[in-house]
Amino acid sequence: MHSIAEASTSAYPSLKPSDIEALYILLPTLSEQRIIASVLSSLDDKIDLLHRQNITLEKMAETLFRQWFVEEVKEEWEMESILDFAKHHKIAIQPQQNPSTIFYHYSIPAFDNNKNPVVELGKSIQSTKYAIPENCILFSKLNPHKDKRIWLLQDEVKESSICSTEFQIVLPKKKEYLFFLHGWLSLKENYNEIASGVGGTSESHQRIDPASIFDFQCPKPDEKYILKYNELVSPMYLKIQINQTQIRTLTQLRGLLLPKLMSGEVRYNNLKIKNHE
Repeated sequence: MHSIAEASTSAYPSLKPSDIEALYILLPTLSEQRIIASVLSSLDDKIDLLHRQNITLEKMAETLFRQWFVEEVKEEWEMESILDFAKHHKIAIQPQQNPSTIFYHYSIPAFDNNKNPVVELGKSIQSTKYAIPENCILFSKLNPHKDKRIWLLQDEVKESSICSTEFQIVLPKKKEYLFFLHGWLSLKENYNEIASGVGGTSESHQRIDPASIFDFQCPKPDEKYILKYNELVSPMYLKIQINQTQIRTLTQLRGLLLPKLMSGEVRYNNLKIKNHE
């Protein structure tokens, strides 16, 4: 078969249709292809089920939060700022100063990719990042009026976890405030009010001032209400965390399996895919 360079004498080399027709492609038999498709479809179904479970759990937690802290708000509850419940955590990290260290990078693209932090060596990360603690909320200041990016992190945060400086880290003063703060900042009407303060010279890259987040007002309930709410929704958020970990594992498994199944390196009859309930 001719090389691409030999395929045409024009200034821009190209393949001829006859060259493409002459290519040989090794494929599994049709029956094997159907079985491989069935295996991959099974993985897709499990991933979709876990996504739907998480959406349901998030809606349940939101419904409970709205009932307790919006619809049934007590008159004696004063309004305070987010800073009364949390710190603005911003410890700068220069990953390139530790080129061989493995970092877990919580970036904007990582959030958009099903909230999958990217594992990278320090030498490949050139810009300044923020160190991420456990049990915090990442709130994106970039184009919040276009894309809602609020990333709730619990104790799954590994050492050497970092995030883009486009994220502002809301670190609760008490761990028990985490879900309360997430519920308040995530409410549609509250989020939209915070996001409405965008500004900037670039139409495609507009940002809010971090003060829009941390000075935002929220009710200050009796501590017992926050603790009770935390007790009720903790199992929901734990399940969401477990599901998200399984989604990452299954997505990686699918990507690894496809070429191995197609090449015959892995046989479908050796696979055992468990249900994730």
